[in-house]
Amino acid sequence: MPPPVVGNSRRAASSESNGAPAYHRATAPVPTHLTKTIAVLPFRNGGASDEEYLADGLTDDLIDNLSMVHGLRVRSRGGVMALKGMDRDPRGLGRELGVQVVVEGTVRRAGAMLRVSTRLIGVADGFQLWARRFDRPAADVFSVGDEVSRAIAEALAVEPGGPPRESPTDPEALDLYLRARHEYFRQRREPVNRAIALFEQALARAPEDPTILAGYAIARVRLWYLGGPDARHSHELARAAAERAVAAGPHLGEPRLALASVLLHSQDPAGAARELQRAIAAAPGLAEAHDLLGRLMVDVGRIPEGARHLQIALALEPGLPQARWDLARAHALQGDQAKVDALLDTPGPAPVDERGLWFARIRNALWRRDFDRIEECARALSGVVGPGEAPMVTALLEIVRHRRLPEGPRPGKASDTELSNEGRRRRAAYLQLAAEGAAVIDALEPALATITLAVEAGLLDLAWLDRCPVLASVRPDPRFAVLRARVEARVAPVLAALAAPAGER
Repeated sequence: MPPPVVGNSRRAASSESNGAPAYHRATAPVPTHLTKTIAVLPFRNGGASDEEYLADGLTDDLIDNLSMVHGLRVRSRGGVMALKGMDRDPRGLGRELGVQVVVEGTVRRAGAMLRVSTRLIGVADGFQLWARRFDRPAADVFSVGDEVSRAIAEALAVEPGGPPRESPTDPEALDLYLRARHEYFRQRREPVNRAIALFEQALARAPEDPTILAGYAIARVRLWYLGGPDARHSHELARAAAERAVAAGPHLGEPRLALASVLLHSQDPAGAARELQRAIAAAPGLAEAHDLLGRLMVDVGRIPEGARHLQIALALEPGLPQARWDLARAHALQGDQAKVDALLDTPGPAPVDERGLWFARIRNALWRRDFDRIEECARALSGVVGPGEAPMVTALLEIVRHRRLPEGPRPGKASDTELSNEGRRRRAAYLQLAAEGAAVIDALEPALATITLAVEAGLLDLAWLDRCPVLASVRPDPRFAVLRARVEARVAPVLAALAAPAGER
């Protein structure tokens, strides 16, 4: 199970949740009389291409600020970011989103100055209702979001709500944080390394900012998950940063999410379950927390509840591809192929991780023993990844083509990563796939040997052991029951943590 993507502090609360955004803002009361509906379309970047993060950050900020205005009902970030880059009539987009007014604009940085141009457009008639330009020092990028929000509220003749936001700890640190998050979302090793360097620069300016610490910790977890010579060091740094984040912001959701991610990859899934529940209690709109908790619940056998959290994550943030693939997997474990197809064949309006999409399709085809479909999906995947970038898919192709295991070292042999905290969860995930490849051609002994290695690597996925269709030929073997009992014992504390009353977590 890969770690979650870095949380977005400015989307931790949307108009559809009570959670406070992680950046130093108290929770506002939910309006009881919502009279106007509004959508903030993704702002356009009018500057250099490497400043796209400014437009994204301002869009997030306006959505959160306007969500706190009494008399407004605001479309969540997940509902509008799929429209990013579309050159279409705002009136038509507003109709699709079901709102009365749309906000659109541009942001441009020129040297030490920032220009934000904003417009309000009525959806019913297409007329521009209001427009204003804000020229401010570039260091005021976040305070200008507050100013624009107040001006929009006044233009719409609604009463601003919620307490004023505390001043940011350091504008340059927050700018570095946004750059780091933008890099992290790419998820590959090199962008993650760049994100870590940016987070470290941000922390040099704001060493105790809880959201920056949380983002840094999660990026370190990702590097730890990927393995390699720096993995153990990343483990230590991730834990220290997550613990500092919680100490600095115990009431915020993202520090709890960061600590949960660290605990999960430290072989403490029960502790992770407790922290994820605390994260959601603090920030009900934190999509990444619902995503990770959903995946964990599916693994330990609470599949319907896990699927509900994954659905919430996707509703809050359709751009979370891992939540989509894991929801499809949850439906597959329950034998509901129609829902699997709906998720994998029509992956939604958000930008799609093509690599993950084709891999999810290949695995689903393997579970159904649809070898022709595996070939078809592998060909499509080859157009997305470079040579040698998907070794497990290459191995699966050899298995299904020749109905035999590939020659040479297989996953889990001594030549692979040693059993340690370095990449343990990634190792277990690869071993699961390797076991499926052996089981699909009824190679009983290699399948059992590989499952054994997965269990030794910390496998928590009891639902997979019990329900994966291709393991049907392996389950009757007495050795499988012993392995399952080991995983069941590992799962028991997680189930207890999930069932504990809120006051005992």
